[in-house]
Amino acid sequence: MIGPARSLAVALAVAATVGFTMVRNHYDLEDSAFLVALAAFCAAATIGAAAVSLALRNALRRALVHGSTAGLLVPVLYGIWLFPVHIGACLIGGGACDSS
Repeated sequence: MIGPARSLAVALAVAATVGFTMVRNHYDLEDSAFLVALAAFCAAATIGAAAVSLALRNALRRALVHGSTAGLLVPVLYGIWLFPVHIGACLIGGGACDSS
C-alpha cells in the first residue's frame, strides 16, 4: 500500500506540472524564463512534499526523499505530457511537423 506521504508527493508533482504548463502556455515562456519557471515549480513541489511529509511525522530523511522525488517528477511529467501533444499535433496537422 502506498503511504499518504508518497501519494501527496506525487499529487503535488502533478499539480506543479499542471501549474507550470498553464503558466508556460499563457506567457509563452522561452529560454531563460522557461527555466526559471520550471525551477520555481520544481522548488514548490519539493518544499511542499517535504513539508507535508514532515507534517505526517515522517523522519527528516524520508521527508527529503519525498520532496526530492516530487521536484524531480515535475520535468519528467512535463516531458510525458509534451510528447503526446506534439505527436497529436503532427498527426492532426497531416504530418507537417515543425522540427525547429
